[in-house]
Amino acid sequence: MKEQSSNEQFKSHEIDFIDSLDRSEYSKTDLEFIERNISLFLEELKRTKKFLNLNSLNSEFINKYLSEILPKNFPEFSTNKVVKTQTIIKKFLNYLTLQDVIKKKESQTIFRNLYNKSELKAVLNKKQEKVSDKKRVHKEQLLTIKNKILHFSLNYGEYIEEHREHEIFEYFGQQKESIIVSVILDLFKLMEDNEVFMKLFTFIVDLVKFNSLPSRVISILRKQTKHNSYFYRLILLYQTFFFSGYTLKKSYEELIEELEVDPETIKENFIKMGIIPSLDEVKKNDP
Repeated sequence: MKEQSSNEQFKSHEIDFIDSLDRSEYSKTDLEFIERNISLFLEELKRTKKFLNLNSLNSEFINKYLSEILPKNFPEFSTNKVVKTQTIIKKFLNYLTLQDVIKKKESQTIFRNLYNKSELKAVLNKKQEKVSDKKRVHKEQLLTIKNKILHFSLNYGEYIEEHREHEIFEYFGQQKESIIVSVILDLFKLMEDNEVFMKLFTFIVDLVKFNSLPSRVISILRKQTKHNSYFYRLILLYQTFFFSGYTLKKSYEELIEELEVDPETIKENFIKMGIIPSLDEVKKNDP
């Protein structure tokens, strides 16, 4: 009951604050932005369950909300939008002070300890730099793994002849399965040369086994709106799973039926991609 009354109190103050704004000073877009951000701020306040009423609000929470919570929940918010949100929250605090919801002394303490615009921008920019650095490092890691898988596929025969398969297993054992699976599927999508693709495909079928791969393939196939080479390459891969020892929740035949793909169309695309030979090629190669 206590929680419900505090929720009603928050909503009531939100409505009263919005109604108190001079509509002539704001565009429709500005008003929508204000309403949305006051609502988001109060929702987060309620979610923490630390603040049963607005007079217990403090600068620590507001600073954290603006510098961490809001950018994390809404990464599309630019630094300027977050700073704009800070201005809105300050106006809301002024309103609450005038209404004696927050005592003047507490309000002064909050304002004194809030980030100013320059400080907030500096904190946000620093965090964005860290995020950018992490993304860059992740990108570099993916590229390294991609090149390594291509190296293994193109030199697969040599590794087998020299009994060095353990090097491949050791490398894969050092990586996260989810990352390896993502890289493999990305290579299936980006590979333009069918001959190189078939080497990659042979390597994946013969030596690689990741239990999450079949479900990932099904998920992508269901989302594919275009039946392009990527689509048929994934179908080819799924076709091999049963013979590779995977436990499948959906058989190949059931998947094809669900996707409503004609088996003859699949065969035609396999021929087009050089996966299986055409009748003319078979005749040409006959002695």
